[in-house]
Amino acid sequence: MYTHFLHAQRSLGFYGDRYSGYEQLHSNPALANQSPYAWDVTLGGVHGFGYSDYAFIRKTSLLGLRSAADELQVIEAQSQIPDANSDVPLLIFDENRANKIAALHGRILGPAIRFSLADFSIGIGTSYRGHASSFNIPENLGTYELNESISTQVINISEAQFSYAAWSEISLNIARSMGNSSFGLSIKLMQTSGAAGYINNNSASNFSFVDDVISIPESGVDLDYALDFQNIDEPEIGLFAGEMSLGIDIGYLYTGPSFSIGASILDIGTLHNSDIGVSVLSRTDGGLSLDLTDYRIIDEPGPLEDQILSDLPIISSNEHLHIGLPTALHIHGDWSYDDRLKVSGSFFMRTPIHENSLKADNLLQVTPRYESKWISVFLPVTLYEYTQPRLGLAARFGFLTLGSEQLSSVLLNQDFRGSDFYLKLSLFPFWQTHNSNGSKRSKSKLGCYEF
Repeated sequence: MYTHFLHAQRSLGFYGDRYSGYEQLHSNPALANQSPYAWDVTLGGVHGFGYSDYAFIRKTSLLGLRSAADELQVIEAQSQIPDANSDVPLLIFDENRANKIAALHGRILGPAIRFSLADFSIGIGTSYRGHASSFNIPENLGTYELNESISTQVINISEAQFSYAAWSEISLNIARSMGNSSFGLSIKLMQTSGAAGYINNNSASNFSFVDDVISIPESGVDLDYALDFQNIDEPEIGLFAGEMSLGIDIGYLYTGPSFSIGASILDIGTLHNSDIGVSVLSRTDGGLSLDLTDYRIIDEPGPLEDQILSDLPIISSNEHLHIGLPTALHIHGDWSYDDRLKVSGSFFMRTPIHENSLKADNLLQVTPRYESKWISVFLPVTLYEYTQPRLGLAARFGFLTLGSEQLSSVLLNQDFRGSDFYLKLSLFPFWQTHNSNGSKRSKSKLGCYEF
């Protein structure tokens, strides 16, 4: 059973551990041959991640988030932000006057199994995934910036993209060892529901804002979107239902006497849904206006869509929804000081292949660890988006692993932008049947715990 609660990135603290089981295949499918066991099983679970610098909650932690929500006060203007000594939990919007980030993704794990056959490892897993992100929310769409724009009567909107999707996935993993090298491939059969779409603003524009009326410039805008407004209100989350798509992960691993280095490309593929069409608000549609008083009374997606279509000459194209997976390049290495003390490093870089793609997170992480059959301790140090440092702590006690990659946000009251906690319970045989490089060795019956 694997549980990854609330806000988690990629559980990188587990990927360097040879005892981590099927989960390490999500970072590199070639790692399957590193397991010291003939088989391992995941019963199920859930993991997820969420982060945004659009706003934060002052003076709270993951453990205190529920109580903070009951007392939360929203600060609607930057001039109203009190000093840091205030003990009341406050929702404060972004103050850095720059483009903003919003990211939310997760995976519900179904049953999974991996087993070894000669020089091969074969695995099959099931999961349900969701992903939504925008890494370039325009500066002037911030709450405080919008409030100031009302007085200046101009809103400057730069190019921006937002995309989201939910899909079920069955993956078949095959890995083979050839000397010191291992090659891995995961083939994924995916089905996407109506919970998918994107919005692309393809050009910068200046909008006037007078008396609650937004005027589109005469030069027009260049905007296209594919959305199912009904599914925003009532999203389809059924498992293994929807239109079929294919995706792949590919990976390579080289293992030396005291080190290993590998690379993988994850989530290559495209999701399809012929029930969702692409609509366009073209550059020639200038000189129009939107009266926001018509929108303030709308509280459901259906009427919102009707109002937008009545105000703007949006054209439906002949295209259907095609949205790329959150493709990422992963480069990682591992070095052993001795049989117990090791350190691993991981570099993730989003590499979207398609024009309309879900966007993965950029991550850089170094994880010192103590590793043995029954106890492993991890100390992951992460740079999220290569700029935001996070210190975590995790431990594995036999079949049970638990920890956090941002420990301070779990325990300490601070500016809360997200947090993570993870828990995993794996099943594997009591005996080891492989060396660290995947070669066979004779079984040894379980004796005393080895530390």
